[in-house]
Amino acid sequence: MADTTTTPDTTHKDAAMALLGVTSQLTDLLGNESDLLAKGASHEVAALAGQKAALFDTYQKAMQTIKALANPRLVLEEGLRTSLRETAQHFKAALERNQKLLADRLETSQQLMKTIGDEVQRQQNPVTTYSSPHRAVGAQAPTTLALNQTI
Repeated sequence: MADTTTTPDTTHKDAAMALLGVTSQLTDLLGNESDLLAKGASHEVAALAGQKAALFDTYQKAMQTIKALANPRLVLEEGLRTSLRETAQHFKAALERNQKLLADRLETSQQLMKTIGDEVQRQQNPVTTYSSPHRAVGAQAPTTLALNQTI
């Protein structure tokens, strides 16, 4: 029976190396962003947005190139395959940490906005009467709130 596997040509290796490079850069950037989020440096995180978008675009193009060159019989060198696997695992871990920190910051910001809105509403609609079980009764109309700051 003839061996049906093939070894990668230069194009496949170049595409794999390009993917490795952009994935490593993206992992480093996500790590930096996560560190800044953990420190509460929101303005510095916002400054990374353009660089992150450009790297994600490059990452998507590298993935499309890899998919276009896909050959089920292609056997990559063991070292290159291992590097791709390890880089993907590091990227996934950095992405998960980043997503968790972003979700935490979003929840904190939303809770802060709700607390501020509740306080504004309380001050605009003071207690006017008490109901029979001794609860404060006031107007429950929605309150408009505008802030001139980034939270």
